[in-house]
Amino acid sequence: MNRQKFKYFIFRYVLGWLPDSIFLVLIRFTNAFRFKKSYYQLSENSFFGKINRIKGLNLEPEMMSLADKSKMSKWLKQRYDLACFVPLIGVFKDVDELIGSDLKFPCIVKMNRGSGMNLVLVSHEELMTKQVLDTIRYWFAVDSYFFSRERHYSKMTPMLVVEEFLGDNINDYKVYCFNGVAKFIQVDIDRFNGHKRAFYDLDWNLLDLCMIYPRPNSMINQPICLNQMIEIASLISKSFEFVRVDFYVVENKLFLGECTFFPEGGMGLFDNKLQDEWVGAMFNNKI
Repeated sequence: MNRQKFKYFIFRYVLGWLPDSIFLVLIRFTNAFRFKKSYYQLSENSFFGKINRIKGLNLEPEMMSLADKSKMSKWLKQRYDLACFVPLIGVFKDVDELIGSDLKFPCIVKMNRGSGMNLVLVSHEELMTKQVLDTIRYWFAVDSYFFSRERHYSKMTPMLVVEEFLGDNINDYKVYCFNGVAKFIQVDIDRFNGHKRAFYDLDWNLLDLCMIYPRPNSMINQPICLNQMIEIASLISKSFEFVRVDFYVVENKLFLGECTFFPEGGMGLFDNKLQDEWVGAMFNNKI
Protein backbone atom coordinates (compact mmCIF):
# COMPACT_ATOMS: atom_id res chain seq x y z
CA MET A 1 0.00 0.00 0.00
CA ASN A 2 1.53 3.32 -1.07
CA ARG A 3 1.47 6.51 1.01
CA GLN A 4 -1.62 7.98 -0.72
CA LYS A 5 -3.67 4.83 -0.26
CA PHE A 6 -2.54 4.41 3.34
CA LYS A 7 -3.58 8.00 4.13
CA TYR A 8 -7.01 7.43 2.60
CA PHE A 9 -7.41 4.16 4.55
CA ILE A 10 -6.70 6.00 7.81
CA PHE A 11 -9.04 8.92 7.06
CA ARG A 12 -11.91 6.78 5.78
CA TYR A 13 -11.80 3.59 7.84
CA VAL A 14 -10.03 4.64 11.07
CA LEU A 15 -11.15 8.26 11.48
CA GLY A 16 -14.27 8.09 9.32
CA TRP A 17 -16.53 7.13 12.22
CA LEU A 18 -15.67 10.25 14.23
CA PRO A 19 -18.25 13.07 14.43
CA ASP A 20 -17.23 16.14 12.44
CA SER A 21 -16.62 18.24 15.57
CA ILE A 22 -14.17 15.74 17.10
CA PHE A 23 -12.50 15.07 13.76
CA LEU A 24 -11.90 18.80 13.27
CA VAL A 25 -10.27 19.26 16.69
CA LEU A 26 -8.08 16.20 16.16
CA ILE A 27 -6.82 17.33 12.74
CA ARG A 28 -6.25 20.92 13.90
CA PHE A 29 -4.29 19.64 16.91
CA THR A 30 -2.22 17.40 14.61
CA ASN A 31 -1.57 20.30 12.24
CA ALA A 32 -0.55 22.53 15.15
CA PHE A 33 2.06 19.96 16.15
CA ARG A 34 3.19 19.48 12.55
CA PHE A 35 3.62 23.18 11.83
CA LYS A 36 4.81 24.09 15.35
CA LYS A 37 1.83 26.27 16.23
CA SER A 38 0.68 26.76 19.82
CA TYR A 39 -2.91 27.64 18.87
CA TYR A 40 -5.46 25.13 17.58
CA GLN A 41 -8.70 25.88 19.46
CA LEU A 42 -11.74 26.95 17.51
CA SER A 43 -14.22 29.63 18.56
CA GLU A 44 -17.56 30.55 16.97
CA ASN A 45 -16.27 34.08 16.27
CA SER A 46 -13.14 32.93 14.46
CA PHE A 47 -12.73 32.71 10.69
CA PHE A 48 -12.27 28.95 10.72
CA GLY A 49 -15.11 28.54 13.22
CA LYS A 50 -17.47 30.31 10.81
CA ILE A 51 -16.07 28.43 7.82
CA ASN A 52 -16.88 25.14 9.51
CA ARG A 53 -20.39 26.32 10.33
CA ILE A 54 -20.96 26.85 6.60
CA LYS A 55 -19.25 23.55 5.82
CA GLY A 56 -21.86 21.71 7.87
CA LEU A 57 -24.68 23.05 5.70
CA ASN A 58 -25.87 21.82 2.32
CA LEU A 59 -24.30 23.99 -0.37
CA GLU A 60 -26.58 25.83 -2.74
CA PRO A 61 -26.46 24.80 -6.45
CA GLU A 62 -24.55 28.00 -7.31
CA MET A 63 -21.87 27.13 -4.77
CA MET A 64 -21.65 23.57 -6.09
CA SER A 65 -21.12 24.83 -9.65
CA LEU A 66 -18.42 27.24 -8.55
CA ALA A 67 -16.59 24.69 -6.40
CA ASP A 68 -16.62 22.03 -9.15
CA LYS A 69 -13.50 22.63 -11.29
CA SER A 70 -15.14 20.97 -14.29
CA LYS A 71 -18.10 23.40 -14.22
CA MET A 72 -16.66 26.64 -12.83
CA SER A 73 -15.49 28.31 -16.04
CA LYS A 74 -18.70 27.52 -17.96
CA TRP A 75 -20.85 28.80 -15.10
CA LEU A 76 -18.88 32.04 -14.80
CA LYS A 77 -18.82 32.64 -18.56
CA GLN A 78 -22.58 32.31 -18.75
CA ARG A 79 -23.19 34.51 -15.73
CA TYR A 80 -20.54 37.23 -16.07
CA ASP A 81 -19.02 36.80 -19.54
CA LEU A 82 -15.51 36.48 -18.11
CA ALA A 83 -12.58 35.54 -20.33
CA CYS A 84 -9.58 35.24 -18.00
CA PHE A 85 -9.54 31.48 -17.47
CA VAL A 86 -6.57 29.14 -17.74
CA PRO A 87 -6.88 27.70 -21.29
CA LEU A 88 -8.87 24.48 -21.08
CA ILE A 89 -7.76 21.43 -23.08
CA GLY A 90 -10.62 19.17 -22.07
CA VAL A 91 -12.79 17.53 -19.42
CA PHE A 92 -12.75 13.73 -19.24
CA LYS A 93 -14.99 11.23 -17.48
CA ASP A 94 -12.36 8.51 -16.92
CA VAL A 95 -8.77 7.45 -17.55
CA ASP A 96 -9.54 5.67 -20.83
CA GLU A 97 -11.11 8.81 -22.31
CA LEU A 98 -8.05 10.81 -21.23
CA ILE A 99 -5.64 8.32 -22.81
CA GLY A 100 -7.56 8.34 -26.10
CA SER A 101 -7.61 12.12 -26.39
CA ASP A 102 -5.26 14.38 -28.33
CA LEU A 103 -3.63 16.33 -25.50
CA LYS A 104 -1.38 19.34 -25.84
CA PHE A 105 1.76 19.01 -23.72
CA PRO A 106 2.90 20.24 -21.29
CA CYS A 107 -0.39 20.29 -19.44
CA ILE A 108 -1.79 20.03 -15.95
CA VAL A 109 -4.27 17.27 -15.08
CA LYS A 110 -6.44 17.82 -12.03
CA MET A 111 -9.48 16.32 -10.36
CA ASN A 112 -12.62 18.45 -10.30
CA ARG A 113 -13.21 17.74 -6.61
CA GLY A 114 -10.86 17.75 -3.66
CA SER A 115 -7.52 19.42 -3.12
CA GLY A 116 -3.97 18.53 -4.05
CA MET A 117 -4.95 16.15 -6.84
CA ASN A 118 -3.06 17.50 -9.82
CA LEU A 119 -0.15 16.48 -12.02
CA VAL A 120 2.00 18.33 -14.54
CA LEU A 121 2.63 16.12 -17.58
CA VAL A 122 5.22 16.89 -20.25
CA SER A 123 4.48 14.10 -22.74
CA HIS A 124 2.10 11.30 -23.70
CA GLU A 125 4.81 8.84 -22.68
CA GLU A 126 4.76 10.23 -19.15
CA LEU A 127 0.97 9.97 -19.06
CA MET A 128 1.20 6.28 -19.94
CA THR A 129 3.55 5.39 -17.08
CA LYS A 130 2.16 3.06 -14.43
CA GLN A 131 2.78 5.59 -11.68
CA VAL A 132 0.74 8.33 -13.37
CA LEU A 133 -2.13 6.06 -14.39
CA ASP A 134 -2.30 4.50 -10.92
CA THR A 135 -2.40 7.98 -9.36
CA ILE A 136 -5.25 9.15 -11.59
CA ARG A 137 -7.23 5.95 -10.98
CA TYR A 138 -6.75 6.51 -7.25
CA TRP A 139 -8.27 9.99 -7.61
CA PHE A 140 -11.43 8.45 -9.08
CA ALA A 141 -11.60 5.86 -6.30
CA VAL A 142 -11.42 8.20 -3.31
CA ASP A 143 -14.14 10.29 -1.74
CA SER A 144 -12.39 13.53 -0.75
CA TYR A 145 -15.06 14.17 1.86
CA PHE A 146 -13.17 11.99 4.32
CA PHE A 147 -10.06 14.21 4.26
CA SER A 148 -11.78 17.43 5.33
CA ARG A 149 -15.49 16.63 5.81
CA GLU A 150 -16.48 18.88 2.89
CA ARG A 151 -19.81 17.25 2.07
CA HIS A 152 -20.19 18.72 -1.41
CA TYR A 153 -17.28 16.62 -2.71
CA SER A 154 -19.35 13.46 -2.25
CA LYS A 155 -22.08 14.94 -4.46
CA MET A 156 -19.83 15.78 -7.41
CA THR A 157 -19.44 13.40 -10.34
CA PRO A 158 -15.67 12.77 -10.56
CA MET A 159 -14.14 14.29 -13.69
CA LEU A 160 -10.64 15.07 -14.95
CA VAL A 161 -9.89 18.66 -15.95
CA VAL A 162 -6.90 19.24 -18.24
CA GLU A 163 -5.51 22.75 -18.71
CA GLU A 164 -2.54 24.29 -20.43
CA PHE A 165 0.53 24.52 -18.22
CA LEU A 166 1.22 28.17 -17.39
CA GLY A 167 4.77 27.75 -16.09
CA ASP A 168 6.93 26.63 -13.19
CA ASN A 169 6.76 28.14 -9.72
CA ILE A 170 4.33 30.96 -10.50
CA ASN A 171 2.80 32.92 -7.63
CA ASP A 172 -0.71 32.20 -6.35
CA TYR A 173 -2.89 35.21 -5.50
CA LYS A 174 -5.94 34.33 -3.42
CA VAL A 175 -8.54 37.03 -2.79
CA TYR A 176 -10.67 36.62 0.36
CA CYS A 177 -14.17 37.99 -0.23
CA PHE A 178 -16.97 38.45 2.30
CA ASN A 179 -20.53 39.21 1.15
CA GLY A 180 -19.29 40.46 -2.20
CA VAL A 181 -16.49 42.63 -0.79
CA ALA A 182 -12.82 41.78 -1.36
CA LYS A 183 -10.96 42.26 1.93
CA PHE A 184 -7.40 41.00 1.59
CA ILE A 185 -5.10 38.84 -0.52
CA GLN A 186 -3.06 35.76 0.33
CA VAL A 187 0.06 35.22 -1.79
CA ASP A 188 1.83 31.86 -1.96
CA ILE A 189 5.32 31.62 -3.45
CA ASP A 190 7.85 28.81 -3.92
CA ARG A 191 5.12 26.26 -3.29
CA PHE A 192 7.25 23.26 -4.23
CA ASN A 193 10.51 24.34 -2.61
CA GLY A 194 10.42 26.27 0.65
CA HIS A 195 6.76 27.29 0.57
CA LYS A 196 6.19 30.85 1.84
CA ARG A 197 2.95 32.77 2.39
CA ALA A 198 2.10 36.43 3.00
CA PHE A 199 -1.07 38.49 3.32
CA TYR A 200 -1.69 41.97 1.91
CA ASP A 201 -4.53 44.46 2.09
CA LEU A 202 -6.06 45.85 -1.09
CA ASP A 203 -3.50 48.68 -1.18
CA TRP A 204 -0.69 46.11 -0.97
CA ASN A 205 0.33 46.79 2.61
CA LEU A 206 1.65 43.74 4.44
CA LEU A 207 -0.79 42.41 7.05
CA ASP A 208 0.16 40.91 10.38
CA LEU A 209 -1.30 37.51 9.49
CA CYS A 210 0.39 34.15 9.25
CA MET A 211 -1.31 30.89 8.30
CA ILE A 212 0.67 27.63 8.44
CA TYR A 213 3.60 28.67 6.22
CA PRO A 214 6.20 31.34 7.13
CA ARG A 215 6.37 34.78 5.55
CA PRO A 216 9.01 35.44 2.89
CA ASN A 217 11.97 37.54 3.97
CA SER A 218 11.09 40.41 1.66
CA MET A 219 8.00 42.10 0.22
CA ILE A 220 6.36 40.42 -2.75
CA ASN A 221 5.97 42.76 -5.70
CA GLN A 222 2.46 44.06 -6.30
CA PRO A 223 1.00 42.50 -9.46
CA ILE A 224 0.33 44.98 -12.24
CA CYS A 225 -3.22 43.66 -12.63
CA LEU A 226 -4.14 43.94 -8.93
CA ASN A 227 -7.18 46.17 -9.54
CA GLN A 228 -8.54 43.80 -12.18
CA MET A 229 -8.03 40.88 -9.79
CA ILE A 230 -9.98 42.64 -7.03
CA GLU A 231 -12.76 43.68 -9.41
CA ILE A 232 -13.28 40.16 -10.76
CA ALA A 233 -13.14 38.55 -7.30
CA SER A 234 -15.72 41.03 -5.97
CA LEU A 235 -18.01 40.34 -8.92
CA ILE A 236 -17.86 36.57 -8.46
CA SER A 237 -18.37 36.76 -4.70
CA LYS A 238 -21.39 39.05 -4.54
CA SER A 239 -23.87 36.18 -4.03
CA PHE A 240 -21.91 34.42 -1.30
CA GLU A 241 -21.25 34.93 2.39
CA PHE A 242 -17.64 33.96 1.79
CA VAL A 243 -15.53 32.72 -1.12
CA ARG A 244 -11.83 32.83 -1.90
CA VAL A 245 -11.05 33.51 -5.55
CA ASP A 246 -7.64 32.32 -6.77
CA PHE A 247 -5.57 33.81 -9.58
CA TYR A 248 -2.25 33.41 -11.36
CA VAL A 249 -0.34 36.18 -13.09
CA VAL A 250 1.92 35.19 -16.00
CA GLU A 251 3.76 37.87 -17.99
CA ASN A 252 1.43 40.47 -16.47
CA LYS A 253 -1.64 38.59 -17.72
CA LEU A 254 -4.30 37.53 -15.24
CA PHE A 255 -5.69 33.98 -15.10
CA LEU A 256 -8.53 32.82 -12.86
CA GLY A 257 -7.60 29.50 -11.28
CA GLU A 258 -10.41 28.32 -9.00
CA CYS A 259 -12.81 29.30 -6.24
CA THR A 260 -13.01 27.76 -2.81
CA PHE A 261 -15.46 28.18 0.05
CA PHE A 262 -13.32 26.36 2.63
CA PRO A 263 -9.63 27.38 2.63
CA GLU A 264 -7.36 24.63 3.97
CA GLY A 265 -10.45 22.42 4.11
CA GLY A 266 -11.60 24.50 7.09
CA MET A 267 -8.72 23.10 9.16
CA GLY A 268 -6.10 25.82 8.70
CA LEU A 269 -4.26 27.59 11.50
CA PHE A 270 -3.46 31.24 11.96
CA ASP A 271 -0.64 32.02 14.37
CA ASN A 272 -3.01 32.97 17.17
CA LYS A 273 -6.62 33.48 18.22
CA LEU A 274 -6.52 37.25 17.62
CA GLN A 275 -5.65 36.79 13.94
CA ASP A 276 -8.36 34.16 13.49
CA GLU A 277 -11.02 36.32 15.11
CA TRP A 278 -9.88 39.49 13.29
CA VAL A 279 -10.55 37.74 9.98
CA GLY A 280 -13.73 36.19 11.38
CA ALA A 281 -15.15 39.66 12.06
CA MET A 282 -15.10 40.33 8.31
CA PHE A 283 -18.14 38.09 7.91
CA ASN A 284 -20.16 40.87 9.51
CA ASN A 285 -18.33 43.63 7.63
CA LYS A 286 -16.96 44.92 10.94
CA ILE A 287 -13.52 45.51 9.42
